[in-house]
Amino acid sequence: MVSLSSTNSNPRIKFSDRLYFDKYRYSLRLDLQWVECVRFLDHDRIEYLLEMWDTHQWYDRKINKGGTWKSRHRRTMESEDRGKLHKLCDWFQEHDNVKKQFVRDKVFIYSNNERELEELRYMINPETHLLSEIIIDRPENTVKSRYPGYEARAYLRSKRMSITEKRNLTKFIDQNSWNIRLNVGLERFVANHSTRLRDYFFIDFKDRRLTGILELMVPGTVRKTADIIYDDK
Repeated sequence: MVSLSSTNSNPRIKFSDRLYFDKYRYSLRLDLQWVECVRFLDHDRIEYLLEMWDTHQWYDRKINKGGTWKSRHRRTMESEDRGKLHKLCDWFQEHDNVKKQFVRDKVFIYSNNERELEELRYMINPETHLLSEIIIDRPENTVKSRYPGYEARAYLRSKRMSITEKRNLTKFIDQNSWNIRLNVGLERFVANHSTRLRDYFFIDFKDRRLTGILELMVPGTVRKTADIIYDDK
């Protein structure tokens, strides 16, 4: 048997101003088919959902879509993969100190114990995984920028803007272009006909007082602000 130490994978380092959910240092992503059925931590429910989803996929494959005949051979989940889901359920029941998030065929697990996540990865042996570690390298509610002279960053709220709101946002940007910097996504948004703001759009300010003017011109647009730390590395 291969020892656990020989299977260790160095975690991907992520520098930040805070831990995952302000609490956890490590994150493990496991890719497992239908892992979302483990959410309820109930073995009987796992089997019920697997049977239901598998049956649905089988009937879906029997339908002739667009003239392309698909195989009517029923392919069920391998017993080994079913076993992994039940093992994961047992592990969650024994480790109630972790946080878990299910996203389709992926589960994200957050913990402060790197070794227990490595043990879980080794036990489940998924097709793919990703272990990440947060390193706190700056004060809370700060961001790093390689552009000197900026004091604050405003992240915008994800929403659909009215024509008037976008016109006012564009006007603010044009009037203060010498004192602000946009990220690439926001630059493209201003230049095209879209009215959909994304939550990764941001504006850097040389004078933080301009954030108040932005709020007056386009109320409800700023999602959060953070102090900027200059770092040219």
